[in-house]
Amino acid sequence: MSVKRDREPDSSTQDETGMIGRPAKRRAPDGRRGDTGVISQQCTEEEDPTIDWSVKAKEQCYASLTYPNGDLYTGYIVDGLPSGFGTLVCVNGDTYKGEWREGERCGEGTATTSEGVYTGTWEKGMQSGLGICVYSDGAYYEGEWVEGKRHGSGFYDAADGSAYLGGWLCDKICGHGQCAYPDSQYEGEWADGIWSGKGLYVDRKCTRYEGEWKNGVREGQGTRVNPFGSSYEGEWKNGRVEGEGVYTSRDGFRYEGGWLRGRKHGYGTELHADGESYTGEYKDGKMHGQGVYTYANGSVYEGGVKNGKNHGYGTMIFLDGRSGQTLDSSVCTMGTSQQEEAEPSVDWRVQTKGQCYASLTYPNGDVYTGYIVDGLPSGYG
Repeated sequence: MSVKRDREPDSSTQDETGMIGRPAKRRAPDGRRGDTGVISQQCTEEEDPTIDWSVKAKEQCYASLTYPNGDLYTGYIVDGLPSGFGTLVCVNGDTYKGEWREGERCGEGTATTSEGVYTGTWEKGMQSGLGICVYSDGAYYEGEWVEGKRHGSGFYDAADGSAYLGGWLCDKICGHGQCAYPDSQYEGEWADGIWSGKGLYVDRKCTRYEGEWKNGVREGQGTRVNPFGSSYEGEWKNGRVEGEGVYTSRDGFRYEGGWLRGRKHGYGTELHADGESYTGEYKDGKMHGQGVYTYANGSVYEGGVKNGKNHGYGTMIFLDGRSGQTLDSSVCTMGTSQQEEAEPSVDWRVQTKGQCYASLTYPNGDVYTGYIVDGLPSGYG
């Protein structure tokens, strides 16, 4: 603060009431008050701290300054402004003890407020550089600051038990970092305090997901592996499996194809450990539409399926070459045989007890069309 010098002070200084011969209280242009006196040399703490606001002192001295709002500063000043080491006690209970420059906190210092205690470097009145803050709720931060905000790299120990180490931007977690939660952990990219970008997440059951994130949920390409051996690799949307992907279970089952809201949907292929397979359409996690199912014994069904079962007209081809048409049956069928002496029969490994509609061709060329049960005509035909 620059204050004009209106006259030369002498030993007969008058106070504002006209009294002569004793110190008078003067008020600075910004409202601060202090004891009057000519500052011609640096004072010590033991000396009587006085300042004449009408004099622009060039050297540092020690003084007590009271601000209009009642805040009290005690320490070194230059040109009527706190400069050097000093302590500020505010009427609301906040305090600052440390270095000042031209009336602003600058250098090393400690500030105590209702929100917590900060110890570290300051610049232009704000936390800047390296500092430690212990918050009133028990949280703890140690790292870099810029213009009063956590910015750069730092460690944060939250009150909820989580601990984060990594990048910060404008007081929010941002960039690359790792966070340990009470029951899980995440390492990867962040934006605005949430997971965003590529990262690895491990939950309390040790299920691992590594891939892309958006707004804190799985989004894009990613791989999930659980401790029991099953895995999924493919597309995600809004935190769920959706798009194209491959699922493999520990028992040897494998599905590759479309997904919707975490279920098989669209077109895909599944393989079972016993050799059975299906390629075709799915809906809500079940075979639905048109597809080809190959049984473990080599028989092949091609046709319609609904809710995981054969539906409508289809064709069953057995390993020995027999074939036949089916209707609303997943396995009950009969057809031609490559062996002339063969009698019409059913592959009992895939037959059912229910009635179905089929066309049967006998070795001599006779054809039966109608309902059958257990491979024999039963019902109308």
